[in-house]
Formats: sequence, structure tokens, C-alpha cells
Amino acid sequence: SWAKQKISDQVQEAPAPPTPPPPPPSPRWTPPAPPMADPLSNYKSKKQNTYCQTAYKSSSYNDMTDAAAACNGKSSCGGIYEPGNEPNTYYLCDGWSTGYSSSGSWAKQKISDQVQEAPAPPTPPPPPPSPRWTPPAPPMADPLSNYKSKKQNTYCQTAYKSSSYNDMTDAAAACNGKSSCGGIYEPGNEPNTYYLCDGWSTGYSSSGSWAKQKISDQVQAAPPLEDEDEEEEEEEDEEDPLDNYYTGQPNKKCQTASGTSGYSEISDAAASCNAVSSCGGIYKPARENSYYICAGWSLGSSGSGSYVQQKKSYSVAGPSSAPAPPTPPPPPTVHTEGYGSKMSNTYCQDEGVAYDSLGKAKQDCNREESCGGILNPGGDPSHYFLCKNFKTASSTSGSSVWPKTGFAATSL
Repeated sequence: SWAKQKISDQVQEAPAPPTPPPPPPSPRWTPPAPPMADPLSNYKSKKQNTYCQTAYKSSSYNDMTDAAAACNGKSSCGGIYEPGNEPNTYYLCDGWSTGYSSSGSWAKQKISDQVQEAPAPPTPPPPPPSPRWTPPAPPMADPLSNYKSKKQNTYCQTAYKSSSYNDMTDAAAACNGKSSCGGIYEPGNEPNTYYLCDGWSTGYSSSGSWAKQKISDQVQAAPPLEDEDEEEEEEEDEEDPLDNYYTGQPNKKCQTASGTSGYSEISDAAASCNAVSSCGGIYKPARENSYYICAGWSLGSSGSGSYVQQKKSYSVAGPSSAPAPPTPPPPPTVHTEGYGSKMSNTYCQDEGVAYDSLGKAKQDCNREESCGGILNPGGDPSHYFLCKNFKTASSTSGSSVWPKTGFAATSL
């Protein structure tokens, strides 16, 4: 027999795990994708004072880049614009039809349709040929350049009162696009409010209204092609309003005049009188640089150099339908004797009409039989007055007089 002795206790264990395979080889290095192009690089420069006439108003963007990206992905979008009254708010333009904006809006036109796609393969395609340079569109003409100068103290007798404008340029642009509109006007009792005139029939305004007549109908359109020849129509010379008046009558005044404020230009007064059938003529007081229109034709004498002009087309009630030409007054008697030496520290009883120059005062004094000389008051040395006859007295204020030849001084 035989036996084998155990040396130590041993427990059967699980076999060791297999050796893991070596890691796969590292892939080749791939360059990062190129950065996405700036959406705004697909747009032309800003066009100031411009708005899109049709826009997608249902949605807006607070970031200009987001608006540009959205427009790039929309084939019907022609550009983006920011309204002047909505700063930092951007809209997509439906197509590219723009108009003039007076509120400070601006627009950017899209160059081409772009859709954001995955980056191109590593080998970029050759760059496209550069497009031919397109000259920028000429600036839009100022709507007010199609209007004559303001006519003060004038209103439109018929106007489109259903709508008004707070900006004169907007009113002018609206009138330019309306063939029946003859001009624009601002009522004196509604400052900074402008209306369109229905035709061009005006009247005198005592509240300070003014009107501007439209020169021709203008509709804002694209500029013509360079190879188109357009013949410009010559404007007919306007009829002078003063052609409807007889020669002026000096030393006359209208007994009744219309309005409390006159016209600074005689042609404006004549045009206003021509438009009113009851106006008989125009009248200029000697003491004012203003012209008034006469209600009817009732005259009085003036000793201060006022004058009137009768309207030829004024109808006087009676058997005759048109007034006969006025009989010119006899020429005023003019003294040619001259004046004596200046009498210092002396004053006279004056007629109350002031003159800016000694020469003009002497000229009017020569026309009046009762004028005996010229007074230069010590308290008002820049003015001259006509003396009634030549009654004088001593002056303590430094007044001076010039006696007209033929008049002897008598005491006051």
C-alpha cells in the first residue's frame, strides 16, 4: 500500500479573464467645420429714409442678424427694414418695393437667396466671378420741390378734411400722387396740421393760414433707364395777377378793407382779390409796408401818400356790367422853392406821420400845400415829421426844424 499527504487547503477559483485585445488605432485628424457665414454679408448697405411698402408684419425680430438669417432662408423675402418709430425692431420685406420715409426708417436689400446648410466638403469650390458693379439708385426727390412758395393769409376753399398730416413732407408726397389735389395748406388755427386741397381755389384768411400750390402731378416711380429720352414740357408763363388792375391812384384810400392783416407782396394781394368777386381793388397805406384788398370800391382822400388800384374785372351795381376806367387824378402840386436853414432848439405842430429820411419827408411836404416845413424831434432823432403850416415854439429837448420856402414862422 501507499499514501500522499496534502500540504495545504486549496479552493478551486475561477480562471483569470482573458487578456483584452489591444485598442484600435486612432482615426486620422479631422479639421473642425468652418464657421457659418455672417447672415448680414448677404445684404447691401442701408438705404436711409426708406421703408418696405409690403412687409411680413405678423412677426418681428429684436436682433438684426436673426432677421437677416430668416430672410436668407425665405425666397420671397427681398430684404429687412427697421421702422423709424420702432427702433431695434426688424421686419422682413415681402419682395423689394420701397417708398420714401420721413420718420427715419431704413432698409437693407438682400443680394441673393441663401439657405443655411451643412458645411461644404473640405475642398472649397472656386469662388464665383465678381458681379458687375451696379451704381446705387439716385436719391428720391424731395416731395416739396414740386411746390411753389407759400402764399400767406390764404386758405383752400375746398379741401380733403377727412384726413390730415402732422408732417408737411408727408402731405406733399400724398398730394403729388393724387391728380385732383392742387396743393397743401395749414390752417392758422391748427398749427402743424396739413390738409390736401381739392383743386386750387383759394380765399383770403384772417387767421394766418397759408397754402402752397402744386406745380405738376408727380407719382413716385423708379428712375428711367439711361437710354430713354424724355422730352420736358415747357411750363407756360403764368399770368401776372396785376394785369387785371388799372394804374394806381395816389392820395386815395379804400373806405372798407377786408381782413386785419395785409400782404407783404402786392402780387399776392392782387391774386387774392382776383379770386373774390366782391373785391374792388387793392390798397396800400402810406404808413405800412403791407397791401390790403378792398371790400367793394368806395374811396376816400388820403393826405399821407396812400394809393389804390382798381380791379378791371370788378362789377359795379348799376346799368353797366363793368366799371369804366378811373379818371386819373390831376398831378399833385409840387413846390420847388426848397427849404431854409436848419432852426435848432425849435419844434412845430406836426401831422403825426413819421418818415425814416429827411429827403422823403421833404418830398411829401412839397406835395402838400399846408406843409410848412420838416420837424426832427430831439426825443426821436431817427424820424422826421411834416409841420402843419409853420407854427413853431422853443424846444428844450434839442428838436430842429427846416422851414419850407414861402412859409414864415408863427408862434404856437
